[in-house]
Amino acid sequence: SYFFVRAVSDARRILWAAYAITAVLAVYSHLFAVLVLIGHAGSLIGARRQLVASRRTLAVTAGAIVLALLPVAAYIAGGETGRTTDQGTAASDVPYLLIWYAGSNRPLAAMYALAALTALVVAWRKGVLASWPYAFVLAWLTAPILLALAISVTIDPLFVPRYLLFSLPALLLLV
Repeated sequence: SYFFVRAVSDARRILWAAYAITAVLAVYSHLFAVLVLIGHAGSLIGARRQLVASRRTLAVTAGAIVLALLPVAAYIAGGETGRTTDQGTAASDVPYLLIWYAGSNRPLAAMYALAALTALVVAWRKGVLASWPYAFVLAWLTAPILLALAISVTIDPLFVPRYLLFSLPALLLLV
């Protein structure tokens, strides 16, 4: 995420290369990291006017990442990759993720939720919610969680809080 923010704001090719390398290494170290990459891409949708990188640079970076992740895609498409949980997953599991983020401290989880909602309301009232920094943090926070939840409900249960730890920094930035 660090290299992504730097590359979006600076647009030097070396930063995009560093982002591509770390993105690929992240996915090879934990498959769920691809959910963060989807969040990164999602944050760019509304940020066209704020981007300094060219569409070509973005396309080359995305292409390099996809190409490097083809073996991972082949592995996943090849069959069983291991079941993460035998339990069903529902939207009611999301608050437990926030509690897990807070170290099983319910009052702290409630404070996180209240602070995050307050930040969103203040940003919305000031009209900055659509700015890229907010879009980035919100996409980093919500895309992995919502995608894991959607996959869990429709395909195979995989909504395990510890597997979504990489969204915690986004929550803390928002708070």
